[in-house]
Amino acid sequence: MFDFLSFMIGSYPLSTYFIILILAFAQNISFTVVSRSRNRDHKKYHILASIFSNGIWFLTFRELVTRDMDVLLFIPYTIGTVTGSVTGMTVSMWIEKLLHAQSDSHIKEEAYTGTIYIDSNIFDVDNGIIKKRRSFVK
Repeated sequence: MFDFLSFMIGSYPLSTYFIILILAFAQNISFTVVSRSRNRDHKKYHILASIFSNGIWFLTFRELVTRDMDVLLFIPYTIGTVTGSVTGMTVSMWIEKLLHAQSDSHIKEEAYTGTIYIDSNIFDVDNGIIKKRRSFVK
C-alpha cells in the first residue's frame, strides 16, 4: 500500500527539514539586511551585514549540498526564505532606526527658503512650501 506521509517526508528525519527551514529563514533575513545596508550611509553596518549574510549562505548551502539538493527540501527551504525575507525587512528597519542609518544622505539637499518672483506674482517659500502668494502691478 502507498504511504503518502512517508512519500512526502522522504528518508530524512523531521529535524533535517527543520534545520533547512531555520537556515533558509536566517539566510533571507541576512540577505534582506545586507541588501538594504548597501544603500545606507553606515559602512560598519554593511560590513557586519555582509559577514552575517555570507556566513549564513555558506551554512545553508553546505546543508543542502550534503543532502544532494533533494527536491523534498524545496518546501522547507521556500517557506523559510519567504518568511525570512518579510521578517528581514522589519529587522533591517529596526537596525537602521537604532543606528540612525539613512539612505542617500549624501544627495539630500535643503529645500529652498526665500522669495520667488514669477510674472506679476510674489511667492514666499519656506522649506520648499509656498506659504504666501502676493500680486504686484508694474
